[in-house]
Amino acid sequence: MIFNLITQFYRTAAGKPIATAAVIAYQPFGDSLRFNPHFHPLILEGGFDFTGQFYHLPIHDTARLAECLRQRTIGLFLKLGLITQPFAENLLCWRHSGFSVDNSVRLHGGDHKARQALAQYVARAPLSLQKLTYDRPGGKILYHSDYNPYFKHNTTLWNAADFIAALTQFVPPWGVRYLHYYGLYSSRCKARWPHLPHVARLAPAAWKDSHSLEVPSESTPKQSLTVPQCACRSAWARLIANVYEVDPLSCPWCGSQMKLIALITDPAQVGKILRHLVKTGRAPPGLDPSLLL
Repeated sequence: MIFNLITQFYRTAAGKPIATAAVIAYQPFGDSLRFNPHFHPLILEGGFDFTGQFYHLPIHDTARLAECLRQRTIGLFLKLGLITQPFAENLLCWRHSGFSVDNSVRLHGGDHKARQALAQYVARAPLSLQKLTYDRPGGKILYHSDYNPYFKHNTTLWNAADFIAALTQFVPPWGVRYLHYYGLYSSRCKARWPHLPHVARLAPAAWKDSHSLEVPSESTPKQSLTVPQCACRSAWARLIANVYEVDPLSCPWCGSQMKLIALITDPAQVGKILRHLVKTGRAPPGLDPSLLL
């Protein structure tokens, strides 16, 4: 449904059929194994026509897209008999629909590292084993997460049986996939990439090596064309806030909004700052002062 809405938008904007690509991941979980269904799509901002010309078609009106998605979803539930007509009409009258679309995270086409990091994020597991502690004698599971101002805690404690029940509810049924590929990324279309020079030219290096195609390689993008690091940090902060319902830029002590002042990488300067913090009694947690001598 999401991909169909995007392709319809592109076709209307370009006035012709546009071939685009998308990877859409469904995540039913939020932080601490809470039920929080949402989608993470990686969508090509535009597409190719039948001649191979690329059209850049950015999505600006996310409010209309969210409303269209809400109506399509309610209509699908009604068609499948999951809800009744009066209940569907009631849902359409809600002032706060519960549907939202965020497109603040944008990646440059040549930024492979950022694209890989975002792909790993949208395909992640419901929890991190690094944040998990098992108390074997007591049969308790302790999970550490970022502080959530809404729930006012950053730890969750389960009995072993309750933890297994909370975790297994996110195991997909047999044959159901949470990650889907559409358009140019679909298996059927990828088989035709060797016959589409305008697509094969932009394919990942691993695909070109495995197919041994003589396609003109793109020059390495200039550093000035990449997304500014400050914009990436801000976008990631908004993404984390939308998914985990916690603002990573909010001070956990006073609630004030924090901002990045500087990034210091010089070891001498870092040591000088740490020694000053130790001297004033404000050393970071877990710091061994003897290592600074």
